[in-house]
Amino acid sequence: MRSMETTFYGVALIISLLLCWSSWKSESSGQQQTNQGPIVVFEPGSGGLSELHWRGEKAVASLSFAGKGEEQTAWVQAGKRERIEGPQTAPAGDDDDSASQAREPAKPVYGEPALRSFPGGKQVAELIERFKPLVALRKFNDLDAATLSEMGLDDPASSLTVSSLSGKKLELSIGDKAYGSSDTYALETGTANVYLLSSKVLGALRSAEGRLMERNILGFDAMEASEVRLSAPGGSTRKLRHEGTHDEANAYWSDPDAPEQQESTDGFMKKLLNLRAIAYPLDTERISDDQVERILRADFPGKPAAHIELGRVRDETRSKEDEPAWDWHARTQLTRDVWVKVSRNSGLELYDNLQKLLDP
Repeated sequence: MRSMETTFYGVALIISLLLCWSSWKSESSGQQQTNQGPIVVFEPGSGGLSELHWRGEKAVASLSFAGKGEEQTAWVQAGKRERIEGPQTAPAGDDDDSASQAREPAKPVYGEPALRSFPGGKQVAELIERFKPLVALRKFNDLDAATLSEMGLDDPASSLTVSSLSGKKLELSIGDKAYGSSDTYALETGTANVYLLSSKVLGALRSAEGRLMERNILGFDAMEASEVRLSAPGGSTRKLRHEGTHDEANAYWSDPDAPEQQESTDGFMKKLLNLRAIAYPLDTERISDDQVERILRADFPGKPAAHIELGRVRDETRSKEDEPAWDWHARTQLTRDVWVKVSRNSGLELYDNLQKLLDP
């Protein structure tokens, strides 16, 4: 008897689950694309992207691409919006006490961003790959106004515009994140197409100022440099050769005329080639040439236009009357000759070793 009851309840449970599944499929069939292939939102073509613009509620980013296909690079302009705090006008009828109290905005308000420009780093290359083509997780059709509102698409605060070298263009209004995830709803401008985009597509754009920045300012692989010409403002110069570049582990920099200095020469060059940007200036606060005391310039004859300049700027807030303090800056062809801040320790180490290197 107990066995028959167990069988009966088991069959009933299976039937209930099947009915629920059938109902869910029926309800969602008008919203979710059911084809087995990828849901392609944008296909840039073989030439790749030309521009990408993110206009977010809290941050913005614009990427201009150079080159084609696998060789594409990007120049980025990005910044964060500061939240604007301010009292709201008191509603009519409030008494003097309540009217004098500052009120939070019903919805956060953000101002114009402070922008900085920089070359795109490794995550830009990953972003480019995600647009070849841009694929959605889901596609929704014929959504009513209430559903669009639930997705944050009735009054979207963010947008994404993408253009390709082949002339294609995509404009998306960006809504809210899906419940329980970081994936985001997006509405294609001029259509009723709504997509669910992976967080990996928009995540880097939302924090572009930090995540898309290239810290390595050299602009090429150090192993590609076969020689260098060092020069200082006083007129001292020195030429060095990069030996053994076929074997990275054993490659070294040397001066054929001063083999006894090989260790210090190699150490100096590796520090110079390993300079990293710790901060790019705001576009409105770039350092002018007349502010910088030039320390060193390195030119690489085998790499057209490739160079590194090192300089320092007196920091008046940290300096004492008889003890100046310095911030160290560098610029290269990759930074478009904009001075960027580098480590103080790195700058000091290079400065301390420079004179004995140039005057052996």
